[in-house]
Amino acid sequence: MSTLALIVAPVGDGAPNRPLDVAVVEDLLNRWPDGRPKLPVDGLATPLLLARISLFQTEVVGMSVPDRQVRPGSRTFALLQQMAAPSAVPPPTATPGSDLLRRLDRVAFARALRTAFGIAAPGLDDFLTSLCGDAAITDPRWGVYVLATVKHETADTFRPIEELGRGAGRDYGSPQSYTDRSGRTVQSVYYGRGYIQLTWLANYLRVGQALGLGDSLAARPDLALQPDVAYRVLSRGMYDGLFTGRRLSEFITPTASDYLHARQVVNGMDAADAIAVNAATIEQLLRAAAVA
Repeated sequence: MSTLALIVAPVGDGAPNRPLDVAVVEDLLNRWPDGRPKLPVDGLATPLLLARISLFQTEVVGMSVPDRQVRPGSRTFALLQQMAAPSAVPPPTATPGSDLLRRLDRVAFARALRTAFGIAAPGLDDFLTSLCGDAAITDPRWGVYVLATVKHETADTFRPIEELGRGAGRDYGSPQSYTDRSGRTVQSVYYGRGYIQLTWLANYLRVGQALGLGDSLAARPDLALQPDVAYRVLSRGMYDGLFTGRRLSEFITPTASDYLHARQVVNGMDAADAIAVNAATIEQLLRAAAVA
C-alpha cells in the first residue's frame, strides 16, 4: 500500500467499512511495531481489526475511551500515516520491479497466493513466467496490480479465457464481417478473449496493429487466446494505455499506489473495490516471497 494511502469513509465499529478503506487501515496497522501478529489485509472489518484499532487508540493516540473508528482527517488516521512515512518505511520503489521479480521465489509465491485466495489458479505458474520476464515492469506494484486484474478477468484461472456467454446480449455480441489485407472476408463475434477481455472489432484491429500483428487479431480473434499473444495484449494495453487511454503509471507512481482508480486502465470502475483489496494482499505475498 502507498505511504500516502487515503480512506474515503470511516473504518471500524459501526462504520461504512468500504473494503478498500478497510484494507488501507489493516495495512497501516500492520506497520505499527507492537509485536502482535499481522492482520490479514483482506478488506474485512473483523472483531480482530476493531480490537487492534482500540489498542492503537489507547496506546498511541492516548484515548481513554477508544471509539474503535478510523475516520478520514482524524488524529487516529494521521498517526497511522506517520508510521508509514518514508523516513520510517522504505518506499515501495526502493527495489526496482524487474529486480524484485527476478528474485521472486515463484513456487513459494504461487503456493501462498493459491492458499490466501483458496483457488487452484491452474495457469498461474506459466503466467508468472511471463510476468517475471516482462522488461516493461519497472515497479513491483505494477506486477501486483496486473496479477490482481488477471485474477478477476480470468475467473481465478490465470489462463486466457473466453468471455462467459461469448458476448450474448451485448452490443458486440453479433457476428461482424471483416475483410483482411489479402481480400479474404471472415465473419466473427468480437467478444472478450484473453487475460484481459478484449472486445469489439475496432479494438482487435487497434491493439493488433499496436503489437505489430497487423490485422491478424481482427482476422483471427482466437489468437487473443494464445498465452504469448494474450500477455502482449495485457502488457501493452495496461502500460501504454491501449485499452482506455489511461496508463498504469498514472495511478501507481513513486509516491502513490492508487489500486482503486487504477481499474480505469482496463474498464472504468467495474469491480474496482474487489480488485484493489486483492492487490493489497498480493503485494504482501509478493514481497514476502522475494529472496534476499
